[in-house]
Amino acid sequence: MSNSGEAVRKILQFRQETTSSPIRYAISAMGISDEVIGTADAADANRPKLTMDGKTLQLDLTAAGDGAQETAQILDADGAAIGNIIPWTRMSKSILARSEDYDYRVLTVDGEVRLFIYEVGFGENGHFWCVYEDDDALVAMIQKASVTKDSKDVYELYFEREELAVWTSLLALYIDATAYARVNENGFNRENLVTTAKALLRKYDANFIQRVRSQLDEFRGNKPAY
Repeated sequence: MSNSGEAVRKILQFRQETTSSPIRYAISAMGISDEVIGTADAADANRPKLTMDGKTLQLDLTAAGDGAQETAQILDADGAAIGNIIPWTRMSKSILARSEDYDYRVLTVDGEVRLFIYEVGFGENGHFWCVYEDDDALVAMIQKASVTKDSKDVYELYFEREELAVWTSLLALYIDATAYARVNENGFNRENLVTTAKALLRKYDANFIQRVRSQLDEFRGNKPAY
């Protein structure tokens, strides 16, 4: 695939399409066309499923037991466990200020990928999940608007490499299934998360999304609009 073609797959929209059970989602190349390149559903609220790029993956949200929905096992099409998403807490120590704890997530797929996810909120200016590879390089970002219309959540997914598309989409499904899944609701939903932990704020790179978007702008400049 050409560099411009790859740019198309580096910006995706993950959108909730229904508010009644089963909740369904569609994944499309944002700003290019309405072609759906992946789907997801929560027909089983405890085992939401993603189908994309020839892969079928499922999240088992009961993996932690006792109804806990923070830890999730990642299952393949045959139902075999191939990885997990686990919450952790980290303490940031400072000489001049008091120490602070903050939560993050780690997505691990056996022998394939290990991603660290940090949640950062800026109130009405947006809600972000910063995705690091091996905890030292920012490789993807998920953005959610502070206002949800018609109770249908929409996420924008940005990533550096096309092979991250599936895992970033799976993270969007995990986020929605564990924190935002809405059934039989209709209207506006507003959130106002403001992150204060300095260690978390440092994980956010204000230029990352613009760098990825610039590749899409270049693609648009060389291709007629749809």
